[in-house]
Amino acid sequence: MLRQSVAMVSTQFGIPLIETHWNTERSNPRISINVHPDHDAFGQALFEYLSDYEKWRRMVIVLENYEITPAYFKENC
Repeated sequence: MLRQSVAMVSTQFGIPLIETHWNTERSNPRISINVHPDHDAFGQALFEYLSDYEKWRRMVIVLENYEITPAYFKENC
């Protein structure tokens, strides 16, 4: 429900929306290989791109659960 509301407001006002799913639960490392970047590294890269190259000065992060916030955003936003 929250996801749909945020998407609707974003569309209505022309606000860029980046939606992702942070999977912080570790799977059994003996039977899987994760080729995706660590969620903290991805969050830091996204923050740096938006602030340095796109020159965004304000950002809003809407989370269902604050505990899953990447560490970089907790320290810098």
